[in-house]
Amino acid sequence: MRIKVLVLYFVFLRTLLRMHFCACFFT
Repeated sequence: MRIKVLVLYFVFLRTLLRMHFCACFFT
């Protein structure tokens, strides 16, 4: 169960980073 939460958190963090990178790239 803990691993599932960890993977979910990692995916969320990666998506957040990608959105931040896209925002910085387009601006």
